[in-house]
Amino acid sequence: MGSSPLLYSLLRDVADKLEYPVVGKDKKENYTLYDHFKEVAHNRISNLGSGSDYTVFLDHLGIASVDMGFTNDLHNSAVYHYHSIYDSYTWMSKFGDPGFVFHNLMAKYLGLLVLNLSESRIIPFKTADYSFKLEEFFKKYESDIPKSWLNKTLDDAEEENGRKSNQNCGIMGHHNDDDDLKLTLQEYLEKVNVNLKKLQDSASLFDQYLKDLNTQLDNWDSLPFWKKFALRMKLFAVNMKLKYYERNFVNKEGLKGKGRDWFKHIVFASGRYTGYAGQQLPALGEAIEDKDYRGFVEALRYFNSVLTSLRH
Repeated sequence: MGSSPLLYSLLRDVADKLEYPVVGKDKKENYTLYDHFKEVAHNRISNLGSGSDYTVFLDHLGIASVDMGFTNDLHNSAVYHYHSIYDSYTWMSKFGDPGFVFHNLMAKYLGLLVLNLSESRIIPFKTADYSFKLEEFFKKYESDIPKSWLNKTLDDAEEENGRKSNQNCGIMGHHNDDDDLKLTLQEYLEKVNVNLKKLQDSASLFDQYLKDLNTQLDNWDSLPFWKKFALRMKLFAVNMKLKYYERNFVNKEGLKGKGRDWFKHIVFASGRYTGYAGQQLPALGEAIEDKDYRGFVEALRYFNSVLTSLRH
């Protein structure tokens, strides 16, 4: 599986509700789809890349997405004739999935996911998972930042190529404190890391708040009228936040200056050189690849402004 971090918890919880049909082995007691996932994928939900059906939803529109499927066992499975004339119903029914056992399991899994998303009184997203992944993605780039950049101030990026942020509609002049311009890049990186930790704390508190609201819902019948009314208002507020949480990562200008402004999501996008694998925090990564200090500072300040807004 690959998905937006918002869905991690839901994907695991639902997988644990379904029995996994062990084929060709002794049946295991209470062995679930989640047990199987932990065994073969080590409980790791991968990052969504690009070049597939979900690309427009996540990379362009900022809608949480998931990509899932069963793959072959390299030791015991028939060769999969992917995208060939042999990729047919006959092959699938005789060799790939006789009895369509795993098709049936996937239908159950997707059905339960949809029911959970549509019927739950609080949208079953977890924001803390996202905050930890953001730190993981960010840390990957820190060691790649050119050492010569670290002692430059952010104001140096403003002056690069003789351009000022207030003369264009770029990121530099948006959602940021001008006092930051006097900081060195090293100092600002430390500020971003602190902000990442604060986001993790606030996201964990928010997830706990959602859990507390669910507890109140479980005791709905015992609540007085005025508490029911207040609870309904709280549910509306949190569901709106959860529904549009992924949209916070959409920058309407996209990967500007790169000829790839169709990609709006600042966390997930198709990589210039990675294709299906995609790239995380692409504006930061591409600025480092291009040795573009100004572009890096712009992307970094925008990223930090998003972290700040998410905390509130």
